[in-house]
Amino acid sequence: MRFVRTIAIFLIIALCPLLGSLFYFKANAEDLTPYVDKDKFMISMEQSKKSIEKLLSNSTDLLEQTQDMKDSIDGQSANVILQDQILRDMITISNQQKSLYGEIYEKYIYAPFGREIDSYISNDVEIKLYEVIEPNYRGHVAKVKLYNPSTLSVSLGQGEFGKSETTSEAVVRTGSIFGINAGGFFYSAHTGTSLCYPVGNTMLSGSLVEQFRLPTEEGLFFSGFTGDGRLVGGVYNDQQDLINSGAVWGTSFVPILIQDRQSLPIPRKWKNARHPRTIVGNLHNGDLFFMVIDGRQPGWSNGVTLEEIQRKLLKMGAISAYNLDGGGSTSMVFKDKIINRPSDGNERKVVSNILINR
Repeated sequence: MRFVRTIAIFLIIALCPLLGSLFYFKANAEDLTPYVDKDKFMISMEQSKKSIEKLLSNSTDLLEQTQDMKDSIDGQSANVILQDQILRDMITISNQQKSLYGEIYEKYIYAPFGREIDSYISNDVEIKLYEVIEPNYRGHVAKVKLYNPSTLSVSLGQGEFGKSETTSEAVVRTGSIFGINAGGFFYSAHTGTSLCYPVGNTMLSGSLVEQFRLPTEEGLFFSGFTGDGRLVGGVYNDQQDLINSGAVWGTSFVPILIQDRQSLPIPRKWKNARHPRTIVGNLHNGDLFFMVIDGRQPGWSNGVTLEEIQRKLLKMGAISAYNLDGGGSTSMVFKDKIINRPSDGNERKVVSNILINR
């Protein structure tokens, strides 16, 4: 209605000067006789009057058309609002269906992980902790969805090369929500002081902590994480190949368990040996998982062979999986608690840990 009123006011204002002039000339026709031809002037007045009447008639038609147009626009606007509301309702229903589908998907697809016993979610990361119970072994799996990949890192013991610390100590030192032991290591006292050194190659913030090392043992791999949180790894015989993997963080151990959804052959010296295990892997949707298996504890968990864990990993849907340092080194910490039962009775000091910040 406001639009039509505006049009009408505009037409009145536009015609006011012309109408005023005509009324003035008509009222003062006698006084203007010395200056104009009265008969011609009156004819012009009549013609102007007819023109004005026609203009007013056209203006009335225009106003009516404008009103019709406004009614049509109002109707279309109402339809747009209705359609927008319907679309919003459809989106809401779709999101509800998606959420329901996600719950069903996780319930059945991740059933092989075991029973979910704990979780943590923030704007940066989602962690779900599962309990693994099999006839010969027990353990835990943490499934990790990174919303902010920068929350994941690898840390050397006490944050220094040559030092060691337990996973719990690393978690406390860095204020992390989650930690798990990582690469293999050895002790050396060639400097007169017993120091702890990582085997193979270790990468922190995109740089190797030492010069590139060729694999010195069958199956010695490097596994790590890219800047966007993807798991990468392999047996690298060339430094450039390692750099080209895109890894930013990473450590080394033996052997690779799963690659491209396929079990890889286990080196002879590692075959059929039952021990505690630490494993890192990834799933089809890009989620990471970290697994610890307890061992060397009769009545609780005897440990697992690499062949057995390969079968378990394939049931879990692993795309890739890497065997990290195990035995007494195996340790998982979540929410400031040691989740597994270390085979030594207490956590072992290790050279590196994978951490996820709060």
